Amino acid sequence: MNGRTVPQGRGLLGALAYYGIPSVDVIYKERIRQLIKRGWPFTPEEKAEILKYVMTDVDPLFELFSRLMAEPEFDLGTSLHWGEFVAVSAQMEHRGIPLNMDIVPDLLDKRAWAYVRDAVVPKINEQYDVYVQDKTGEWHFNNEKFDALCARLGIDWPRTETGKPDLRQKTLKSMCQAFPELVARESHAPHGHARGFGHPPKNFPPPPGSSKMV
Repeated sequence: MNGRTVPQGRGLLGALAYYGIPSVDVIYKERIRQLIKRGWPFTPEEKAEILKYVMTDVDPLFELFSRLMAEPEFDLGTSLHWGEFVAVSAQMEHRGIPLNMDIVPDLLDKRAWAYVRDAVVPKINEQYDVYVQDKTGEWHFNNEKFDALCARLGIDWPRTETGKPDLRQKTLKSMCQAFPELVARESHAPHGHARGFGHPPKNFPPPPGSSKMV
């Protein structure tokens, strides 16, 4: 479907519609999906309906495959390679991500994350002065200090409906692109990489507490 106009999307239903192969109604598909997402228990009738729905994703594939094979640019080898990847991906999702259990306790130790936080946040704060530390040692992003930073840099930062600085990731990214001074190059940045608000944007603001640093 690459490079072609597919009015009903690039999923299975879109491909079937493109080739004029009958398929289930979108409204029906969504209704059964919501039924499945609802979870157990299912009545015998609901189980039968779910199995029927699942087969609607399988039955048309024979016809669809024959239509694809007739396309001059269709590459069966590439398709089989993609199919193999789907099988491997399913195995990875089933097994999960392997972990080194010898170091997991250290990674989950709040003291370790507090150490990392207390080593990183002060260095960033030297440049921007937008964080404050409470009596317990926790760091917090401060809107008033951020407003002062914007005033010093002459930046008119976008606001939310409540008047607070808009700190959504897309806003941070666009503003850091518009104002390169928000991206600092400090001596503590390894290999000359930029650090600060804009590289990457999610570095700003750093997590205020150790529990949010994972």
